[in-house]
Amino acid sequence: MRQLVLNEPSRTEPPAVREVLWAEDGIEPWESVNWEASPDWEFDSAIHDDPADLVENWQTSVSLARANADRACAEGGLDTRSKTTRHGETHNLRWILTHMIEEYARHNGHVDLSRESIDGLTGE
Repeated sequence: MRQLVLNEPSRTEPPAVREVLWAEDGIEPWESVNWEASPDWEFDSAIHDDPADLVENWQTSVSLARANADRACAEGGLDTRSKTTRHGETHNLRWILTHMIEEYARHNGHVDLSRESIDGLTGE
């Protein structure tokens, strides 16, 4: 299990953005990664990425994901099943949206711990 040093925001925030980007957009660049050679690719590569590029990629993926969710809701509601599969599984829109809430909560928490270690402030 990886351990992140909390006083290194450059090693916390980019991987957090990359992780939610992965959750938003499950196609590329993920399908072309050699996961056996680099099992922590999303973390290791993100620290070298330009933050502006990461944010732009995230915004593009969020826009696409929202459009897909809107279309799925209009066509069949929360029980609409995904057309693409990951690991041979499909999920309904309800599961996907719940998973996205979990992903954002987890990674926002990681970034918040990093911020707390820098400024010492806790709570709201």
